[in-house]
Amino acid sequence: MRRPLKPVASAALNRQLKLLMAETPAPDRPLLAQPHPRKTRDQQRPRILVVEDNALNQLVAEHVLARLGYQVDIVANGVEALAALSHGAYTAVLMDCHMPVMDGYEATREIRQHEDPSGRIPIIAMTASAMAEDRDRALAAGMDDYLSKPIAIQTLSDVLGRWATRQPDASTAAAVPANRPDPVPAAIA
Repeated sequence: MRRPLKPVASAALNRQLKLLMAETPAPDRPLLAQPHPRKTRDQQRPRILVVEDNALNQLVAEHVLARLGYQVDIVANGVEALAALSHGAYTAVLMDCHMPVMDGYEATREIRQHEDPSGRIPIIAMTASAMAEDRDRALAAGMDDYLSKPIAIQTLSDVLGRWATRQPDASTAAAVPANRPDPVPAAIA
């Protein structure tokens, strides 16, 4: 796959988005991201939670992960991620680091503080920051791996292959206490 040159011309971006949208049914979700399981023919596929505040990045992640064979739930911030993890079992979490309401670092620390060590869920950082200290900060917060954006599909596939090989069990659903407050919807800026 050929990587686009930067800066991307708006006509080229629009062309690529139209191709992507032609392959993916129009989303029927509101502008505010909510956890929503994708119905699939094969419910045994690994289930990934994507924590990402950018609507375009959400669409791309959903499309790419579905093509890689994963079920996908998407939330827009760390508070929503904690709520989703308290109600569902996931094979792995792809966590954006910089988000409103609660960022990925704080959300990861909260998840790690309350999870059972034998049921540790893999959390993979996704961030536009590509400096070594950013990777160290993600790992220090309790994340298991690190991907810098833009993420190549093969790199994403390889990382998920390392971390998302097992089926989730009930211990990953109990990683965050259920008595957390309901997520506060975040406006998309």
